Amino acid sequence: MHQRRYHPATLQRRKGKYYVCVTKPKELQFGADRQARRSTGTSDKRQAEYMLHELTQDIYKEFDRLLERSDPVYERLRPVLEQEGINTREWYSGGKVSVRVTGGRTLAAKLGMGCQDIKVTEVWSAENHLELCTLVSQLGHPIPADIVHLLPEEEREQFLNLTKPSDIPSGELVDFVTGAHERGLADLAKTSLEKLQSLSRVQIAQDDVPEPSGTTLQSIIEAYIESRPERSRRQDRGQLAKWMQHPEMGKKPLGEVDIYDVYDFLNELGEDLSVSSLRVFRAAMSNVYNWCNKQRDLGIKYNPWRGIDMTGMGQDAVDRLPFTSEQLHHLFKLDMPDDCRKAFAILVTTGLRGGELVQLAKRQKVEVKDGIKFLDLREITTKNKGSKRLVPLHDLANELPKSFTQQKLRSLVRRVTNDPRVVVHSLRHTAKDLFRDAGISKEVSDFITGHAQGDVSGKYGVGPSLQVRYEAINRVAHPWLR
Repeated sequence: MHQRRYHPATLQRRKGKYYVCVTKPKELQFGADRQARRSTGTSDKRQAEYMLHELTQDIYKEFDRLLERSDPVYERLRPVLEQEGINTREWYSGGKVSVRVTGGRTLAAKLGMGCQDIKVTEVWSAENHLELCTLVSQLGHPIPADIVHLLPEEEREQFLNLTKPSDIPSGELVDFVTGAHERGLADLAKTSLEKLQSLSRVQIAQDDVPEPSGTTLQSIIEAYIESRPERSRRQDRGQLAKWMQHPEMGKKPLGEVDIYDVYDFLNELGEDLSVSSLRVFRAAMSNVYNWCNKQRDLGIKYNPWRGIDMTGMGQDAVDRLPFTSEQLHHLFKLDMPDDCRKAFAILVTTGLRGGELVQLAKRQKVEVKDGIKFLDLREITTKNKGSKRLVPLHDLANELPKSFTQQKLRSLVRRVTNDPRVVVHSLRHTAKDLFRDAGISKEVSDFITGHAQGDVSGKYGVGPSLQVRYEAINRVAHPWLR
C-alpha cells in the first residue's frame, strides 16, 4: 500500500465511453500532459462507477512506480528548463535533455568570437547532474545552493569544482577556438581563451534566490487588498478571513501550504458552505498566490490552489466517507506515537475538528465539573459562534495529546486506506454516525459537535446539560479503543 496521497479520481465521458481520470502529481506533469486516464471500456455509467476503484488503484500504483525513479536534482531544476522551452520529458524517456541556442546567448558570442557575417547555432545537451547544472547556468540561471545537498556524495566535489574558474576549456570549446585560429582569427582566439579561463561554468545562487517563504496571509493582506480593484476589496477581505481565522492554517507560511492542506481545509469548510461558496473562496485564495508569485522578494513560486478537484465537496455535494468499523480497528492497531493515538481517540469520540484539537492540545487544559472531564471550546478560536461549546471527554479518551501534527495524522490514515474521500476530518462524520446509531438525539449530537447555537451565553444551562452530553458520548462503546 503506497504512502503517498494523490488527487481523487473522476469519471469523464470521452468518445462515447467513460474514462477514470486522475490529475498527476506535479513531478509527473509535463506541459499539457497533466492527467492519467484508464478506459472503463463501457458507456454504462453505473458499470463504469463499479470499475472506478480498481482502475484508480492501477493509476496510483503507476504513479508510485514513476515517482520511485523521480530525480530530486532534476525536479529542482525542471521549472527553469520548462521556462526555456526544453522538452523535459526527455530526461526520463531518453536519459538527456538538449536545447538549441542562437545569437548572444551562444558561447561563441560570450567569448567574443561572433561576427556579423557568421550566424552561430549551438546545441547544448546534458546527460548527468553535472552537465545539467552547467547547462542551466550557461542559459543564465543561477543554480540553487541547496542542490549540493541533493547530489550524491561522489558528485558533490565535482559540482563544487564547476563553480571555480576553468583551468582548461572543454573539448568542444578547444575545437571551436582552434577552428577560429585556423581561419585566420588568431588574435580573436587568444582573447577568447583568456576570457574562457576566467569563466566559471556554474554560478551558485546565494542571497538573490529566496529561501522558503515565511510569509503568512496576515502579513501581506493589506498590500494584496490594495492591489485589488476597489469594487472587490470588501468581498476579498471577507473570503480571506476564513483562512486567517483558522487556528492552524491562519498561522502557516504561504510557502509551506501544500495541496493536501488545501484539500483538508476545503473539506472542513465544506461542512458549512455550499459548493458555489467553496469555489468563490478557492478563487480568492488562488488569486492571492498568483499575486505572490509576481512578488520576487516573497519567494512563493507555487500555487497549491490551482487545479483543485472539488468533486464531493460542499454542504450540497456528496459527503466525505466516514471510517468503517474495520478501518477504525486497523487505524488503532497501527504502530504510532502515543500522542497521535490520543488525538485520534478524542477526534472519533467527540467529533472535534482537527484545528480545534490543535489549539486545545497547546493549552493542555482539561476542565472538571461534578466529576466530568470536559473541554471548554469557548476559550479558543472556532469556526463560528455555534462551535463555542462544552465537550465532555469519553472515559476511554480523556487525556489531551501534548504534541502531534495533522500532517502526521494524515500519513497514518493513508496507511489504512487510499480512498481520498476518507480523511482525518472523516472522523468527525464517523462520530456523528456513531452518535446516531447509539440512539443519541440530533439536538444533543449537534451541541457536542458544534452544529447547534453553541454555549455562547457562558452558562451551563443552555441546551443539553453537561451531564446529558457526557452520558451521550459514553453511550458509544468504541471497541477499537479497548
